[in-house]
Amino acid sequence: SGAEPAPACRPIPEINYTSYGWLRLLGRTLSALADTLSLLTLLAIGLRLFSRRIALLGTALSALAVMQIQQSHFMTVDNFAVLFSTLSIYCAVRAAQKGGARWYALFGTFYAMTLASKINLAPLGVMIALAVWMGHRELWKQRDLTPWKRFGPAVLQMALAVAVTLVVFRVTQPMSIRAATGDTGFF
Repeated sequence: SGAEPAPACRPIPEINYTSYGWLRLLGRTLSALADTLSLLTLLAIGLRLFSRRIALLGTALSALAVMQIQQSHFMTVDNFAVLFSTLSIYCAVRAAQKGGARWYALFGTFYAMTLASKINLAPLGVMIALAVWMGHRELWKQRDLTPWKRFGPAVLQMALAVAVTLVVFRVTQPMSIRAATGDTGFF
C-alpha cells in the first residue's frame, strides 16, 4: 500500500566498471591505498634509521601534506611512484644494514616499478650503490683478502639488483621497449 520495499528486497544496481564514475572511484581508492602504504613504509624507514619519535614525526608530516591527498583525488600516478620509491629506499636501507641477496633483488623489483611509474625518478638508483658501499666498506679495508673476496660480493649484489631491475621494468613497462615494426619479443 505505497510503502517502499525493505532494503534487502531492492535489486542490486548494475555496476559498470568502465564508466567514468566507477573508474574515478576505483582510481581514488587505489591512490589512497598507495599513499597509506607509503606512510607505513616511511614509518618503517624512520624506525630503522632513527628513533620512534622521529619516525612518527616524519610520517605525520607526510600524512598532513596536502599534495598526496590532491594526487589521490585526481588519481595520478604520483602516489604509486612514491610508494614504489619508498619501498626501494627501505630495501636499500635493509641491504646496507643486513646485506643478503633478497634485499638487493627487492630493491631491483621496486626500483623497476618506480621507473615504470615515473621515469624521472631514475636518480633513485644511486641508493643501491650507496647501500653497497655502506654494507661492504669494512670488508674493502681488509688488505689481506684477495680482490675477489673483497669486491666479489659487492659486484654480485649490484649485478643482481641491475638484472632484476631490467627484467621487472621490461614486464611492468612493456611499451618502453618495443620493435618499430612487427611483433615485439621479450628481448
